[in-house]
Amino acid sequence: MAHKGPSLAGRAILAIVLMVGFYLLAIGIALGILAIPVLEVAATGRLHIKLALFCVVGGLVILASVVPRPDTFPEPGPRLEPDKHPRLFAALRGVAEATGQEMPAEVYAIPRVNAFVAQRGGMMGFFSRRVMGLGIPLMQSMTVGELKAVIAHEFGHFHGGDTRLGPFIYKTRSAIGRTVTNLRSTGSSLLHAPFEAYGMLFLRITHGISRAQEFAADRLAATTVGSAPLVSGFEKISAVAAAYDGFLDSELAPAFEGGYRPPMVQGFASFLEAPKVAEAMGTISEGARKEVESDPFDTHPPTAARIEAVEGLEGPAPAPGDDAPAIGLLEPESLAALEKELLYALVGDAALVMEKQEARWEDLGAKLYTPQWAAKAERLAGALPAGCTLAGLSECLEDQKAIAVGLFGPDAQEAPDEVIASAVTNFVGSAVAAKLVADGWDLSAAPGAEVTVTSGERTVAPFELARGLAQGELDAEAWGTRVAELGIGDVVLGADSTEEPT
Repeated sequence: MAHKGPSLAGRAILAIVLMVGFYLLAIGIALGILAIPVLEVAATGRLHIKLALFCVVGGLVILASVVPRPDTFPEPGPRLEPDKHPRLFAALRGVAEATGQEMPAEVYAIPRVNAFVAQRGGMMGFFSRRVMGLGIPLMQSMTVGELKAVIAHEFGHFHGGDTRLGPFIYKTRSAIGRTVTNLRSTGSSLLHAPFEAYGMLFLRITHGISRAQEFAADRLAATTVGSAPLVSGFEKISAVAAAYDGFLDSELAPAFEGGYRPPMVQGFASFLEAPKVAEAMGTISEGARKEVESDPFDTHPPTAARIEAVEGLEGPAPAPGDDAPAIGLLEPESLAALEKELLYALVGDAALVMEKQEARWEDLGAKLYTPQWAAKAERLAGALPAGCTLAGLSECLEDQKAIAVGLFGPDAQEAPDEVIASAVTNFVGSAVAAKLVADGWDLSAAPGAEVTVTSGERTVAPFELARGLAQGELDAEAWGTRVAELGIGDVVLGADSTEEPT
């Protein structure tokens, strides 16, 4: 199915018409209501103070809101230099030549699963410069060929004039938003209603233009680099974005909050290699390929529609090295130097980043997780029946609400059963991990991987074991057999009944 969309001239004319229409609407309404007090005095010789204030304030708010603001461009990450990353810039120049475009004036590494091009600086796109952002997590997950296809797609926005149209659309969108927000603050639904209606129309039409721009950029990428790497890149992006969010939430943020600063790039690479992460990403990729529904306010078409539009388009044969990891285009020593700056961009506070202690991922188990698990083990011991062992844990957990109250206080009994079960399971897994590590078992807690502890030929995944009991995969008999086989059935989780009360 072809998705040609409007021509460049058509898109430009439509964008300009929409922009002019908004400013005519805004200026017309502003001048109209400012004229009301003048006309009232001229016609009647009287002036209603409240009406005059309403008109003057409303008119001035509208005029102040629609004045274009100069474009500011806070750097989104560390700037990449050609002399430090010659292989990356050689690839960029190759794609620029293939698409007939000039190189961007500036290229930035960004800590997101994204790539972008834009015109930055100046006013409404005039006197601006071309800039590009390349997501380091994106490069970690793609081959060189797939990255070239992404870059060609971004150059397609230069080729199609999209970055020239962008400032008109974005500035007008911002002006509409400011106008609605500022008028709402005056308490006047009468004044902001027409701007809200125009804003919805503007979004619907301009987002339709954006979708057409994406299809056009896809076609250029498919014919200059190849449809196969473009399609495989499409299939990865949503999955990698979900994985990166998971990495930030479950791995980097806890380390950061605990006072440590492990290497982000290395950590995400390990996270992507974890079997469960890879399996989840495969599921997300399959779902993205089947996604055909499109919201009128989406700026991008569904992945399935984009794949359908480019499959079969002929492009050049893959170049040598196109199947290599794209992150290899960055020089290793320079990539290591980018770590802190990427964190600065991600966190937004360089001083806060520098407060954190550098740490290796493999050391976080002992430094961060084990103390946390030990604290949970101590709390769980006070909530379980005295002397409760792993072998008898199934019986000890029969009244989970009572255990939750012991862990969290009386309010916990009002929590939903599934929330209580999840919390208790986490505490059980933490307690098992803490007890075995304290007994000398070796801990492995790689990013994205299941936590395991090992002693000789015995390996236990404490949290997986706890989930098996909680989810009914192991009944009381099977649970007892399993922990006995592992030689951990006599591990005491409840308070030791032989201890003297204090």
